[in-house]
Amino acid sequence: MAAPQAVRKHDGRTVAFDLTRLARSILHAALDAGLPAADAPPLSGEMARAAAEFLTRDYPAPPSTPDLRELVAKLLRETGQ
Repeated sequence: MAAPQAVRKHDGRTVAFDLTRLARSILHAALDAGLPAADAPPLSGEMARAAAEFLTRDYPAPPSTPDLRELVAKLLRETGQ
C-alpha cells in the first residue's frame, strides 16, 4: 500500500503520516454519525487505506491536513457513507 511519508499540519509543521491515527479519526466520526459499532472499524480502516493511496497519487507531497479532510469526505460521499 502506498502512503505519503508526511502530512503538513495547519500550523505549517510537517509530521509523519500515521495510517492508524487516520483510521481512528474516521472511526470516531463514523460512530458519531450513527454508524453501527460493528460496521465502523472495517469501514474506517478501508477508508484510511484508500485515502492514503489517493493522497500518494493525486496530491502534492506532503499533502496538508485540509487535503486529507477533503479527500476522506469525498470518499465517504462517493461510497454512500
